[in-house]
Amino acid sequence: MVAIWTKDSPFLQTPIYQPKDQPEFKLLPYPTIGTDMSSGKRDVDIATPFPQPGNAISPIDEVVEANIRYQQAMQPLYSQQMQEAADLSSRQTTEQLAALYPFLSKAGQEATARQLGASKEFLAFKERQPSAQQARMATAAAAESELGRTIAMQQQAAKDFAGKFAGQYISYS
Repeated sequence: MVAIWTKDSPFLQTPIYQPKDQPEFKLLPYPTIGTDMSSGKRDVDIATPFPQPGNAISPIDEVVEANIRYQQAMQPLYSQQMQEAADLSSRQTTEQLAALYPFLSKAGQEATARQLGASKEFLAFKERQPSAQQARMATAAAAESELGRTIAMQQQAAKDFAGKFAGQYISYS
């Protein structure tokens, strides 16, 4: 890729790409006509020198410093805006909860009543099952058996006590 320009062109003082085996470009004997990009005029001799415009891009240090100054100047405003947004959000949440509380409370009461009714119905159903009745009868039978066993033990103890000391005088002094 080779671009044609004159050696004395104010735009390019040194070639971007210069093949080593080709001679350097020489000043053309006729004017270089084209469009002046700074003014937008057409058909001008673009090889004639004219004042170069300043650099359109600011140095990075100036840009960084300007950005820091801007951020520092805007920080109080940003903080105030964030605080106002947080306050608004909190206020709206509180208002929404206050508006919804009666509905939520009523729904909670209904859910509790449904759960309580279902629990009572399940307990009644469970009590009517044969296994529950059998368990109650087994528990009653075990309690009655235990009662009979303790009565028998008491009778045996009284009989042993009476037989051991029959006909003897016992003094508690």
